[in-house]
Amino acid sequence: MAIDHGSASGIIGPTIFASGWQELGELAKSHAGSPAVVDPGFRSPADPPAADSIRLLQGLPTALICYAASTAPPKPRFEQAAVPFAAVLQPGVNDDFNAIESAVLRAADARRVRCLLDDVASHAPREVERILAGILAASVRPATVPKLAAELGLSTRTLFRRCATSGIPSPKRLFALGRVFTVERLAEWSGQPSGAVALTLGFSDYANYRRVVRRALGAPPSVVRQRGGADFVCAVILGEVAAAGCQGLGAS
Repeated sequence: MAIDHGSASGIIGPTIFASGWQELGELAKSHAGSPAVVDPGFRSPADPPAADSIRLLQGLPTALICYAASTAPPKPRFEQAAVPFAAVLQPGVNDDFNAIESAVLRAADARRVRCLLDDVASHAPREVERILAGILAASVRPATVPKLAAELGLSTRTLFRRCATSGIPSPKRLFALGRVFTVERLAEWSGQPSGAVALTLGFSDYANYRRVVRRALGAPPSVVRQRGGADFVCAVILGEVAAAGCQGLGAS
């Protein structure tokens, strides 16, 4: 219900149920970038042995969201086998509609986000990657800088100080760039207009999104798309973060 009837349903599309790990693997290959909500403890009589199921899930073009009770014993087995979860939802704990939608939106087209973070990690300190990862994860919903800091386990002052010390843009600018990147990449992935995606991600209207894009990139969304859309925004983020991070490394 959260996925099919929530505000993000136009981006994500209808839910498809898999009867086992083998079918999930086949669906993932034909729906690249689509997230999958799974119960690691589920077993189907038609499934291959556990080791084969794990090998099947490794490297699939999808991100897995764990949805199971915290006491489910098979969960550590999946984690130890390098089948990472994009999010962990627990029944009755953090599975309200907003939490489910946010987790699914973060997991959609997750490989593109991972590529950006890998590029940042190759040019900047680990702390810079961690800050940007937190900002990108929060970019599926409106947020304040204090809330971003809290989700990173930092005070607002500490977050600003760490950005300044690392030589990277302020949290406010990084969040604006992250929001635009998230809107544009999800629009490209889903085939939906960026205006509709912006509304789904919490912008009050398209004019508000357009103002954010102009402030962050000095051009309207139409020009940003002409320059490459999400790839262009990705290049801007990488250029600002990596260049500043390298300067910070050189200064140390």
